[in-house]
Amino acid sequence: MAYSFNTSALAALAPLQVKLQTAGFEVLANGTVITANSTNLEFFIDNIKLVFAFQTDPGGTRLEQGPVLNNELTLFLYNFNNPMGSGTTAPLEIGSIRGKRLWVSFAVYSMSPDSPKTVHYTFLLGDGKS
Repeated sequence: MAYSFNTSALAALAPLQVKLQTAGFEVLANGTVITANSTNLEFFIDNIKLVFAFQTDPGGTRLEQGPVLNNELTLFLYNFNNPMGSGTTAPLEIGSIRGKRLWVSFAVYSMSPDSPKTVHYTFLLGDGKS
């Protein structure tokens, strides 16, 4: 039995507009990245560069913020190598874009310090007021 699909009916539909919000924030972008190795992951949002620099040392899991230089912010993620995941427990403010506060939330999963990282991320805009 042959099936036919009426594409002209779809062409008449306007594109869907999707807007996501959570706790008063507008979701700017979200996704999942599997890194090619265990080093850095870089995000470029307009004129802002955000770097996740994965580091391993004898200390515990922690996040340290580097200085902002030329619209570039590096977050040093120490010992984010847990297969159960490590990440933020609340959005982290990283700057502003187009007159709105910019935030990031993320979770990182990794089998070992030297293995690629699976990073789930969400960039948020606004003040977070419901």
